[in-house]
Amino acid sequence: MAAMLQGKNRYITDRTILQMPDKKKDIPRKDLRDFCVMLGRVGVDFIEVDRKTFEALGALTEGVRYIFRVEKEEDMRMCFEHGFKYCVMGSRSLMWAQMQYKRKLEKIKTILEVDVYNAQKTEHLIRLKGFIDFQGIYGIRMKGLSQSMLIDWHDIIGMIKEYLSVKVDLCPEDKYHMATATGVEGLMNGADFVTATFGGSGGLYGFAALEEVLLAAKVIGGLRVRGDMTLLPELRRLYEKMTGENVKGIKPVVGDDIFKYESGIHADGIRKNPATYEPYGPDEVGQRRQLILGKHSGSNAVIMKLKELCIDCEGKNVTDILKRMRAKSIRLKRNVPDSEFIALCNEL
Repeated sequence: MAAMLQGKNRYITDRTILQMPDKKKDIPRKDLRDFCVMLGRVGVDFIEVDRKTFEALGALTEGVRYIFRVEKEEDMRMCFEHGFKYCVMGSRSLMWAQMQYKRKLEKIKTILEVDVYNAQKTEHLIRLKGFIDFQGIYGIRMKGLSQSMLIDWHDIIGMIKEYLSVKVDLCPEDKYHMATATGVEGLMNGADFVTATFGGSGGLYGFAALEEVLLAAKVIGGLRVRGDMTLLPELRRLYEKMTGENVKGIKPVVGDDIFKYESGIHADGIRKNPATYEPYGPDEVGQRRQLILGKHSGSNAVIMKLKELCIDCEGKNVTDILKRMRAKSIRLKRNVPDSEFIALCNEL
Protein backbone atom coordinates (compact mmCIF):
# COMPACT_ATOMS: atom_id res chain seq x y z
CA MET A 1 0.00 0.00 0.00
CA ALA A 2 1.27 3.50 -0.79
CA ALA A 3 -0.66 5.19 2.02
CA MET A 4 -2.85 4.55 5.02
CA LEU A 5 -5.57 6.76 6.50
CA GLN A 6 -7.24 5.88 9.78
CA GLY A 7 -6.17 2.26 9.44
CA LYS A 8 -7.50 1.87 5.87
CA ASN A 9 -5.26 1.21 2.88
CA ARG A 10 -5.02 3.63 -0.03
CA TYR A 11 -3.32 2.64 -3.28
CA ILE A 12 -1.53 4.47 -6.08
CA THR A 13 -1.59 3.27 -9.68
CA ASP A 14 0.85 4.76 -12.18
CA ARG A 15 0.17 4.74 -15.92
CA THR A 16 3.22 6.74 -17.09
CA ILE A 17 4.74 4.06 -19.30
CA LEU A 18 1.47 3.81 -21.25
CA GLN A 19 2.27 7.30 -22.56
CA MET A 20 5.94 6.59 -23.35
CA PRO A 21 5.57 5.28 -26.94
CA ASP A 22 3.86 8.55 -27.92
CA LYS A 23 6.85 10.56 -26.67
CA LYS A 24 9.79 8.53 -27.90
CA LYS A 25 10.22 5.27 -29.80
CA ASP A 26 12.73 2.50 -29.11
CA ILE A 27 13.22 3.23 -25.40
CA PRO A 28 15.82 0.75 -24.05
CA ARG A 29 14.21 -2.17 -22.23
CA LYS A 30 16.56 -1.74 -19.26
CA ASP A 31 15.43 1.87 -18.79
CA LEU A 32 11.77 0.82 -18.83
CA ARG A 33 12.41 -1.85 -16.22
CA ASP A 34 14.50 0.48 -14.07
CA PHE A 35 11.70 3.05 -14.23
CA CYS A 36 9.17 0.49 -13.00
CA VAL A 37 11.43 -0.58 -10.16
CA MET A 38 11.98 3.06 -9.17
CA LEU A 39 8.24 3.73 -9.20
CA GLY A 40 7.77 0.90 -6.73
CA ARG A 41 10.49 2.26 -4.44
CA VAL A 42 8.96 5.75 -4.51
CA GLY A 43 5.59 4.40 -3.35
CA VAL A 44 3.57 3.18 -6.35
CA ASP A 45 1.50 0.04 -5.72
CA PHE A 46 0.36 -0.79 -9.27
CA ILE A 47 1.76 -0.06 -12.72
CA GLU A 48 -0.69 -0.09 -15.62
CA VAL A 49 0.54 -1.66 -18.85
CA ASP A 50 -1.04 -2.58 -22.15
CA ARG A 51 -0.07 -5.06 -24.85
CA LYS A 52 2.49 -2.70 -26.42
CA THR A 53 4.24 -1.69 -23.21
CA PHE A 54 4.25 -5.25 -21.88
CA GLU A 55 6.01 -6.44 -25.03
CA ALA A 56 8.50 -3.58 -24.64
CA LEU A 57 9.20 -4.61 -21.02
CA GLY A 58 9.73 -8.24 -22.00
CA ALA A 59 9.01 -9.45 -18.47
CA LEU A 60 7.42 -8.05 -15.34
CA THR A 61 9.76 -6.61 -12.73
CA GLU A 62 9.54 -7.72 -9.13
CA GLY A 63 8.33 -5.60 -6.24
CA VAL A 64 5.40 -3.97 -8.05
CA ARG A 65 1.99 -5.31 -9.05
CA TYR A 66 0.75 -4.77 -12.58
CA ILE A 67 -2.66 -3.96 -14.02
CA PHE A 68 -3.14 -5.09 -17.62
CA ARG A 69 -5.21 -2.87 -19.89
CA VAL A 70 -7.67 -4.79 -22.09
CA GLU A 71 -9.00 -3.17 -25.25
CA LYS A 72 -9.24 -6.09 -27.70
CA GLU A 73 -9.95 -9.81 -27.50
CA GLU A 74 -6.29 -10.68 -28.04
CA ASP A 75 -5.46 -8.49 -25.03
CA MET A 76 -7.76 -10.63 -22.90
CA ARG A 77 -5.99 -13.79 -24.05
CA MET A 78 -2.60 -12.25 -23.30
CA CYS A 79 -3.83 -11.30 -19.85
CA PHE A 80 -4.71 -14.94 -19.12
CA GLU A 81 -1.57 -16.40 -20.73
CA HIS A 82 0.85 -14.29 -18.70
CA GLY A 83 -0.93 -14.63 -15.39
CA PHE A 84 -1.93 -11.05 -14.70
CA LYS A 85 -3.91 -10.81 -11.46
CA TYR A 86 -5.46 -7.40 -12.24
CA CYS A 87 -6.95 -5.95 -15.42
CA VAL A 88 -8.81 -2.79 -16.40
CA MET A 89 -11.25 -2.38 -19.28
CA GLY A 90 -14.22 -0.38 -20.52
CA SER A 91 -17.86 -1.45 -20.22
CA ARG A 92 -18.14 -2.87 -23.76
CA SER A 93 -15.02 -4.98 -23.40
CA LEU A 94 -16.22 -6.20 -20.03
CA MET A 95 -19.63 -7.29 -21.33
CA TRP A 96 -18.23 -9.56 -24.06
CA ALA A 97 -15.46 -10.78 -21.74
CA GLN A 98 -18.08 -11.85 -19.19
CA MET A 99 -19.91 -13.77 -21.91
CA GLN A 100 -16.84 -15.54 -23.32
CA TYR A 101 -14.46 -15.84 -20.38
CA LYS A 102 -16.67 -15.82 -17.31
CA ARG A 103 -14.85 -18.59 -15.41
CA LYS A 104 -11.38 -17.26 -16.21
CA LEU A 105 -12.41 -13.76 -15.18
CA GLU A 106 -13.28 -15.07 -11.74
CA LYS A 107 -9.55 -15.56 -11.12
CA ILE A 108 -8.70 -11.95 -12.05
CA LYS A 109 -9.51 -8.77 -10.17
CA THR A 110 -11.23 -6.69 -12.84
CA ILE A 111 -11.50 -2.91 -12.75
CA LEU A 112 -14.23 -1.32 -14.87
CA GLU A 113 -13.20 2.04 -16.36
CA VAL A 114 -15.98 4.57 -16.95
CA ASP A 115 -15.65 8.14 -18.24
CA VAL A 116 -17.23 10.55 -15.78
CA TYR A 117 -17.23 14.27 -16.63
CA ASN A 118 -18.92 15.50 -13.47
CA ALA A 119 -18.68 13.41 -10.31
CA GLN A 120 -22.04 14.68 -9.12
CA LYS A 121 -23.74 13.02 -12.09
CA THR A 122 -22.99 9.41 -11.25
CA GLU A 123 -26.51 8.02 -11.70
CA HIS A 124 -25.49 6.19 -14.88
CA LEU A 125 -22.88 4.29 -12.88
CA ILE A 126 -25.70 2.81 -10.83
CA ARG A 127 -27.65 2.00 -14.02
CA LEU A 128 -24.72 -0.09 -15.27
CA LYS A 129 -25.81 -2.72 -12.77
CA GLY A 130 -28.63 -3.59 -15.15
CA PHE A 131 -26.20 -4.45 -17.96
CA ILE A 132 -23.09 -5.75 -16.20
CA ASP A 133 -22.66 -8.49 -13.62
CA PHE A 134 -20.87 -6.69 -10.78
CA GLN A 135 -20.47 -9.84 -8.73
CA GLY A 136 -16.99 -10.41 -10.15
CA ILE A 137 -15.94 -6.75 -10.42
CA TYR A 138 -13.15 -5.70 -8.11
CA GLY A 139 -13.34 -1.96 -8.64
CA ILE A 140 -14.66 0.88 -10.76
CA ARG A 141 -12.37 3.55 -12.17
CA MET A 142 -13.87 6.98 -12.65
CA LYS A 143 -11.83 8.58 -15.43
CA GLY A 144 -12.06 12.23 -16.44
CA LEU A 145 -13.64 14.08 -13.52
CA SER A 146 -12.84 17.45 -15.08
CA GLN A 147 -15.79 19.01 -13.25
CA SER A 148 -15.93 17.86 -9.66
CA MET A 149 -17.36 19.45 -6.55
CA LEU A 150 -14.79 18.23 -4.05
CA ILE A 151 -17.01 18.96 -1.07
CA ASP A 152 -19.34 16.11 -2.10
CA TRP A 153 -16.68 13.42 -2.52
CA HIS A 154 -17.44 11.51 0.67
CA ASP A 155 -21.13 11.06 -0.20
CA ILE A 156 -20.48 10.24 -3.87
CA ILE A 157 -17.82 7.61 -3.13
CA GLY A 158 -19.94 6.14 -0.34
CA MET A 159 -22.94 5.81 -2.65
CA ILE A 160 -20.92 3.96 -5.32
CA LYS A 161 -19.50 1.55 -2.76
CA GLU A 162 -22.90 0.91 -1.24
CA TYR A 163 -24.80 0.22 -4.47
CA LEU A 164 -22.09 -1.56 -6.46
CA SER A 165 -19.99 -3.16 -3.69
CA VAL A 166 -16.72 -2.28 -5.42
CA LYS A 167 -13.53 -0.40 -4.68
CA VAL A 168 -13.32 3.12 -6.13
CA ASP A 169 -10.43 4.25 -8.32
CA LEU A 170 -10.14 7.89 -9.38
CA CYS A 171 -8.27 8.83 -12.57
CA PRO A 172 -8.79 12.61 -12.84
CA GLU A 173 -7.78 14.52 -15.96
CA ASP A 174 -6.17 17.94 -15.69
CA LYS A 175 -8.41 19.95 -18.02
CA TYR A 176 -8.95 22.66 -15.40
CA HIS A 177 -5.63 22.19 -13.55
CA MET A 178 -7.19 20.47 -10.56
CA ALA A 179 -6.40 16.79 -11.15
CA THR A 180 -3.98 16.50 -8.24
CA ALA A 181 -6.43 18.20 -5.87
CA THR A 182 -9.21 15.88 -7.04
CA GLY A 183 -7.04 12.81 -6.47
CA VAL A 184 -5.91 13.84 -2.98
CA GLU A 185 -9.43 14.85 -1.92
CA GLY A 186 -10.64 11.48 -3.17
CA LEU A 187 -8.05 9.61 -1.10
CA MET A 188 -9.05 11.57 1.99
CA ASN A 189 -12.77 10.89 1.42
CA GLY A 190 -12.93 7.17 0.84
CA ALA A 191 -11.42 6.42 -2.58
CA ASP A 192 -9.32 3.26 -2.54
CA PHE A 193 -7.13 4.07 -5.55
CA VAL A 194 -5.82 7.11 -7.38
CA THR A 195 -4.38 6.64 -10.86
CA ALA A 196 -1.71 9.18 -11.83
CA THR A 197 1.33 9.73 -14.05
CA PHE A 198 4.78 11.13 -13.37
CA GLY A 199 4.65 14.89 -13.87
CA GLY A 200 0.97 14.60 -14.83
CA SER A 201 2.01 13.64 -18.36
CA GLY A 202 -0.15 12.00 -21.01
CA GLY A 203 -3.64 12.17 -22.40
CA LEU A 204 -5.31 15.17 -23.97
CA TYR A 205 -5.20 17.31 -20.83
CA GLY A 206 -2.76 15.45 -18.58
CA PHE A 207 -3.47 13.56 -15.37
CA ALA A 208 -2.84 13.97 -11.65
CA ALA A 209 0.91 14.26 -11.04
CA LEU A 210 2.17 11.19 -9.19
CA GLU A 211 4.79 13.04 -7.14
CA GLU A 212 2.31 15.73 -6.12
CA VAL A 213 -0.32 13.20 -5.07
CA LEU A 214 2.18 11.31 -2.90
CA LEU A 215 3.53 14.42 -1.20
CA ALA A 216 0.17 16.15 -0.76
CA ALA A 217 -1.32 12.98 0.72
CA LYS A 218 1.43 13.06 3.33
CA VAL A 219 1.84 16.78 4.02
CA ILE A 220 -1.73 18.04 3.57
CA GLY A 221 -3.85 14.92 3.99
CA GLY A 222 -1.91 13.47 6.91
CA LEU A 223 -1.77 10.01 5.34
CA ARG A 224 1.00 7.64 6.35
CA VAL A 225 2.78 7.21 3.02
CA ARG A 226 4.99 4.24 2.21
CA GLY A 227 7.88 4.79 -0.15
CA ASP A 228 11.10 6.75 -0.38
CA MET A 229 10.35 10.13 -1.96
CA THR A 230 14.02 11.13 -1.76
CA LEU A 231 14.37 9.06 -4.96
CA LEU A 232 12.17 11.46 -6.94
CA PRO A 233 15.12 13.41 -8.46
CA GLU A 234 16.59 10.12 -9.72
CA LEU A 235 13.18 9.16 -11.12
CA ARG A 236 12.96 12.54 -12.85
CA ARG A 237 16.36 12.13 -14.49
CA LEU A 238 15.42 8.67 -15.76
CA TYR A 239 12.11 10.04 -17.10
CA GLU A 240 13.97 12.82 -18.93
CA LYS A 241 16.40 10.31 -20.43
CA MET A 242 13.62 8.02 -21.62
CA THR A 243 11.31 10.68 -23.09
CA GLY A 244 13.82 13.30 -24.22
CA GLU A 245 11.80 15.91 -22.31
CA ASN A 246 13.23 18.31 -19.76
CA VAL A 247 11.18 18.76 -16.59
CA LYS A 248 10.83 22.49 -15.88
CA GLY A 249 12.88 23.84 -13.01
CA ILE A 250 9.77 25.29 -11.37
CA LYS A 251 7.80 22.01 -11.54
CA PRO A 252 6.36 21.37 -8.06
CA VAL A 253 8.13 18.70 -6.01
CA VAL A 254 10.61 17.57 -8.69
CA GLY A 255 11.83 20.83 -10.29
CA ASP A 256 15.50 21.75 -9.86
CA ASP A 257 14.75 25.35 -8.92
CA ILE A 258 11.98 25.00 -6.33
CA PHE A 259 14.32 25.35 -3.33
CA LYS A 260 16.34 28.23 -4.73
CA TYR A 261 15.76 31.59 -3.07
CA GLU A 262 17.24 35.02 -3.67
CA SER A 263 15.55 38.11 -2.24
CA GLY A 264 16.65 39.49 1.10
CA ILE A 265 13.42 38.94 2.99
CA HIS A 266 13.22 35.35 1.74
CA ALA A 267 16.82 34.68 2.69
CA ASP A 268 16.31 36.10 6.17
CA GLY A 269 13.06 34.16 6.63
CA ILE A 270 14.64 30.88 5.49
CA ARG A 271 17.57 31.45 7.86
CA LYS A 272 15.26 32.02 10.84
CA ASN A 273 12.53 29.48 10.07
CA PRO A 274 12.37 27.53 6.77
CA ALA A 275 8.70 26.68 7.39
CA THR A 276 7.93 30.36 6.73
CA TYR A 277 8.18 29.67 2.99
CA GLU A 278 8.42 25.90 2.66
CA PRO A 279 5.45 23.57 3.31
CA TYR A 280 7.92 20.67 3.27
CA GLY A 281 11.68 20.44 3.55
CA PRO A 282 14.01 19.71 0.62
CA ASP A 283 15.32 16.59 2.37
CA GLU A 284 11.85 14.99 2.07
CA VAL A 285 12.08 14.94 -1.73
CA GLY A 286 15.81 14.37 -2.18
CA GLN A 287 16.74 17.98 -2.84
CA ARG A 288 18.71 20.69 -1.07
CA ARG A 289 18.11 24.32 -0.35
CA GLN A 290 20.10 26.74 -2.53
CA LEU A 291 20.74 30.39 -1.84
CA ILE A 292 21.35 32.24 -5.10
CA LEU A 293 22.57 35.81 -5.38
CA GLY A 294 21.12 38.43 -7.70
CA LYS A 295 19.70 41.92 -7.95
CA HIS A 296 17.08 41.22 -5.26
CA SER A 297 19.57 39.94 -2.67
CA GLY A 298 20.29 41.85 0.53
CA SER A 299 23.14 41.95 3.03
CA ASN A 300 21.76 38.97 4.95
CA ALA A 301 21.91 36.87 1.78
CA VAL A 302 25.54 37.90 1.19
CA ILE A 303 26.49 37.01 4.76
CA MET A 304 24.75 33.63 4.46
CA LYS A 305 26.50 32.92 1.17
CA LEU A 306 29.89 33.84 2.65
CA LYS A 307 29.31 31.40 5.50
CA GLU A 308 28.04 28.73 3.10
CA LEU A 309 31.25 29.04 1.08
CA CYS A 310 33.35 29.02 4.29
CA ILE A 311 34.62 32.55 3.63
CA ASP A 312 35.39 34.47 6.80
CA CYS A 313 32.98 37.41 7.11
CA GLU A 314 35.17 39.29 9.57
CA GLY A 315 36.77 42.32 8.03
CA LYS A 316 34.74 42.03 4.86
CA ASN A 317 32.89 45.08 3.58
CA VAL A 318 29.54 43.35 3.04
CA THR A 319 27.93 46.54 1.71
CA ASP A 320 30.59 46.92 -0.97
CA ILE A 321 30.36 43.23 -1.93
CA LEU A 322 26.56 43.53 -2.18
CA LYS A 323 26.80 46.66 -4.33
CA ARG A 324 29.28 45.06 -6.75
CA MET A 325 27.34 41.80 -6.91
CA ARG A 326 24.01 43.55 -7.63
CA ALA A 327 25.61 45.68 -10.36
CA LYS A 328 26.99 42.56 -12.02
CA SER A 329 23.65 40.77 -11.81
CA ILE A 330 21.82 43.72 -13.38
CA ARG A 331 24.44 44.13 -16.09
CA LEU A 332 24.41 40.44 -17.06
CA LYS A 333 20.63 40.07 -16.52
CA ARG A 334 21.03 36.87 -14.52
CA ASN A 335 22.01 35.55 -11.11
CA VAL A 336 25.62 35.46 -9.95
CA PRO A 337 26.89 31.86 -9.53
CA ASP A 338 29.15 30.90 -6.64
CA SER A 339 32.32 30.81 -8.77
CA GLU A 340 31.82 34.41 -9.90
CA PHE A 341 30.89 35.51 -6.39
CA ILE A 342 34.12 34.02 -5.02
CA ALA A 343 36.13 35.79 -7.74
CA LEU A 344 34.37 39.06 -6.89
CA CYS A 345 35.28 38.67 -3.20
CA ASN A 346 38.90 37.95 -4.11
CA GLU A 347 39.01 41.13 -6.18
CA LEU A 348 37.90 43.14 -3.17
